[in-house]
Amino acid sequence: AADAELAQYDAAQVQIESSISDCKDEIEELKKQLAHERKVRSNREEYETLAKMARQRPARRTTEKKLEAVKEEIEKIRAEDALAMAELDVREKQFQLLMQSIFDLKSNLSEDLIKMKKKEDQKDASDEDDGDIVGMETEVL
Repeated sequence: AADAELAQYDAAQVQIESSISDCKDEIEELKKQLAHERKVRSNREEYETLAKMARQRPARRTTEKKLEAVKEEIEKIRAEDALAMAELDVREKQFQLLMQSIFDLKSNLSEDLIKMKKKEDQKDASDEDDGDIVGMETEVL
């Protein structure tokens, strides 16, 4: 009877150890499952945060349309700038031509004044010479 009781206790001990081992395995499996579920939850929360940030930003199409409009505006401004620079270049050349013309006119005017002064001096000198001759003729008469 004692041997049967011992065998029964040994069997119960083996069953308890087996049950403990199964529980430990189940606990390990549940720990792995818990870690996996925590990771899934963390990923889901991160996804929700990113989705919220994405919803706060304008749609891609809207941004692309705005970008295209800005690019067109830049091209328009560049074209206007090129046109303005070409016009400025023409104006600079016209200004240089005007300044050269003014310089040439001043030079011609100075030359004309010098020529007129020489003519007047020659005329005055010639009148003085003529006056001497006329004066002599009157004295002789």
